[in-house]
Amino acid sequence: MPGRRGEGRVDIRLLGTVELDRHGERVHLTGRRTRSLLALLSLNAGRVVPVERILRLVWPGETVTTAPRLLQKQVSALRGLIKDPELLRRQGTGYVLHAARAAVDAHVFEDDCAAARSALARGDVKAAAGLLREALALWRGPALAGTTDELARAFGPGLEEQLLAARCDRIAAAIDLGDAGDVLGELSELISDRPVDERLRRLRILALDRTDRRGEAIGEYHEFRRILDDELGVEPGAALQAAYTDLIAERRGRGALPPPSHRIPRQLPAAPRHFVGRTDILAALDAAVETPSASVAVVGSPGVGKTALALHWAHTRSDLFPDGQIYVNLRGYDESEPMPSAGALGLLLMAVATPESEIPADLDARAAAWRTAVAGRRMLIVLDNARDSEQLRPLLPGCPETSVLVTSRDMLAGLIAGEGATRLLLDRLTVEESIGLLGRVVGGDRLTGQRGAVEAIVQGCARLPLALRLAAERAARRPGLPLSTVAEELTDELRRFEVLDAGDPRTRVHGVIAWSLRDLPQETARLFRLLGVHPNAEPTAHFAANLTGLEPSAAARGLELLANASLVTSTGADRYGLHDLLRAFAAAAARETDDEATRRGAMDGMLTWYRHTANAAMDLLAPLRDPTPPCPPPLFPQPPFAGQGDAALWLASNLQAMITAIRLAAEHDRHEHVRDLHYPLVSFLLQRRDVDQALDVLDLAATAAARLGDVAAEADVASGMGKAHTVAYRLDKARTHHEHAARLYEKAGDSQGQAAVLRGMGIAAARAGDFDDALALFERAVAVAEAAGIHSEVARCGVNIGNVHTYLGAYDKALPLMRSGYEYFTIAEDQTAATAALACVSYCLCELGELDAAAEHATRAVDAARRLGAISLEEYGLLNLAMARSRQGRHPEAVDAITEAVAIVEATADQQRRCVIYSALGRIRQKAGDPAMAARAFREALAVAEAIGDTSAAADAAERLEGLGDEG
Repeated sequence: MPGRRGEGRVDIRLLGTVELDRHGERVHLTGRRTRSLLALLSLNAGRVVPVERILRLVWPGETVTTAPRLLQKQVSALRGLIKDPELLRRQGTGYVLHAARAAVDAHVFEDDCAAARSALARGDVKAAAGLLREALALWRGPALAGTTDELARAFGPGLEEQLLAARCDRIAAAIDLGDAGDVLGELSELISDRPVDERLRRLRILALDRTDRRGEAIGEYHEFRRILDDELGVEPGAALQAAYTDLIAERRGRGALPPPSHRIPRQLPAAPRHFVGRTDILAALDAAVETPSASVAVVGSPGVGKTALALHWAHTRSDLFPDGQIYVNLRGYDESEPMPSAGALGLLLMAVATPESEIPADLDARAAAWRTAVAGRRMLIVLDNARDSEQLRPLLPGCPETSVLVTSRDMLAGLIAGEGATRLLLDRLTVEESIGLLGRVVGGDRLTGQRGAVEAIVQGCARLPLALRLAAERAARRPGLPLSTVAEELTDELRRFEVLDAGDPRTRVHGVIAWSLRDLPQETARLFRLLGVHPNAEPTAHFAANLTGLEPSAAARGLELLANASLVTSTGADRYGLHDLLRAFAAAAARETDDEATRRGAMDGMLTWYRHTANAAMDLLAPLRDPTPPCPPPLFPQPPFAGQGDAALWLASNLQAMITAIRLAAEHDRHEHVRDLHYPLVSFLLQRRDVDQALDVLDLAATAAARLGDVAAEADVASGMGKAHTVAYRLDKARTHHEHAARLYEKAGDSQGQAAVLRGMGIAAARAGDFDDALALFERAVAVAEAAGIHSEVARCGVNIGNVHTYLGAYDKALPLMRSGYEYFTIAEDQTAATAALACVSYCLCELGELDAAAEHATRAVDAARRLGAISLEEYGLLNLAMARSRQGRHPEAVDAITEAVAIVEATADQQRRCVIYSALGRIRQKAGDPAMAARAFREALAVAEAIGDTSAAADAAERLEGLGDEG
């Protein structure tokens, strides 16, 4: 972007064909999907874009099974183009691009236009004109060119409308600066495309008048009036009629109305001094008021900035409402009582110069008088802080010219359904917007070099504008106060709300939230308080039921009431979230209101539900997994899962919440909960190759087992640690833990545990290349399992023995063992073990040259792994599929499969698998005739191998690179 390149690593252009520059050099973007994904993430820079939205706009024609794979592949490709893994990251349920606003031309354009409007508002027309020229110079053609039709339809019209508004503002500034003659040609061109746009006609009439062509200006007005009558059957609006009146009266000026017979109200409170972001919602407001009789409701949680947004927009769009702007605070959520509708109507009528003596006493009569008073007037009515739809309904004007802008914490379902109003849900600021707001209040220089403290303040304020302003003003009042001190104060749960209190009851964060609870039913308020027990759960009806003891149906109604009051936010079907400040308020309110026994009971109910539901899910995914101790059922058990996919989805969706829950249980000495919840958690984490988190959970479980004196659990934990270290190729540590577990199992006389740990030791030995030791350990495990009649363990050992044969190149010996294991696990309905065996079958078939059968088995394994949410098995299946396709000479399919496998390993911490996959990628690229990409993959494999100390893999990668020679 000329003259405004961001300080960071990339520049992104959306105002024309989508382009990307990295460190000043153009990056070649191939394909609409790449440009579309980059554009969508850039338009929402700093904000998480849900996967579902990405798929809808970038892959609209793909199925729910193929689209996520394509997204994963495209994200990996885009990361490769950006060359900075910190810029594009997976976060929660979506992806976020951490690009500065100055790096995206659409955001620079928006910021320059906002600055220009501010300059116009303070009368600095020359500065505004300069800013608008710079902003318009960023446009190179139609916005988002080269992206999908769906993305262009979603964002293009809003960007084009911003462009038109900026051109109108620049033209108006030019006329004001005496350059009216220079803009007449441009206006004619714009009007030819938009013949009924009143803004353009008004500017052309004004320009003609300023160039002493008053007769043409009058003719233009009459021509436009005829077009409106013929095509729309309406008269010109009040602003244009006023400009015409000026012409007839031979008055000069920018279309100001002569003194009207009624007073023009200008009641808006001052616009907020520091306003950032909100691009999407401001554009949505612009679009909404184009609709006749527009009623728009901006709704959101306490402190999210609804009033600031409404006032900012209303001030910057005052030219759209020449007959005035009226403001009423309805006090819906306030320390005083909500304003009655009749009282609000009285204020509205007085605002339009109705004598107090003529205001009827009856509510219906007042409403009728109000509708009569504003009929035909192009006005904006701002109804701030509304309580509910019932309070608002009598206040709505009945004419198409008057627009209404409402703010409320209530979802206003009645207003939306009954009156056709538009609801705009206001979310919190992004991290970058939050930092921008802090910088505007305390000064940007003070933030320099303080990124850690600044981000901690943003997190402590939950990205809420009200809280951010209070924290920033606290710092601004005390220039010597380090920002790190403010951050520390905000992390203290007991002090946080003291910091966010400036002494004004209307801006005290604690009080602002408390007003929302005032009229809630007692049980719903109690539900909200107890939600503070868990720091980051997304509550569902059954979660809430076990937390509170309410029936699930009653808990569901309570969550709906909380969502309607903007105290929780719907994040999916029967799933809600609440940000950190609301959760902290809930926890503090629970400490003040609910006794220790109530809070303890809530925690126990939640933990029992988690461990019971997680075990049920893992039992469905892996019914032959190592047995776990029985645990009591929760008060309200989760309904049975619809299938393995449903169980896998539940585990994935609740994984981080369960990890937080087990830490919470450990902090509060709930040792039984820690012991029992660790079993399904570790199983699922290792299935996903998330070794670090698995070891964290195992450490907590080891402490709990020791405190309980539970030797069997200590053995299980030691065995789990051995498995985790084996997955991470830390084989010496794995052996130590396995040997400790073996001693404990032998001491306890636990045959199943002994067999399982011997098998685990065999797997570790095989990975270390000690194949004779591995086979001996597997044979010992089989002997123990057969003696105890544990057939599932015998089958597992058979597959593991088959794996050793594959390491030795004896694929003909391995294949029948793999097939036998697959048949056993399929009959036993252990789909996780069956999928692993199926993937092994595909590998053997590929090595034996049966490539069609290998590809078919690998495809089945990949599909099954996706249903299970087993990403490690999915990656292994994709690797086998890629190798089979490569040997068949079907190189594009091979590249697609291995690229998907790369995307999976990039999202895990398994460096050994990264080495394997990148080495395979290099071989496949080389065979496909792409030596440059092959060399790049081998270099990555070599770097990883050297980092983890795998000398064999490093030597192989180095040899393959040398073999490429000058081609690479």
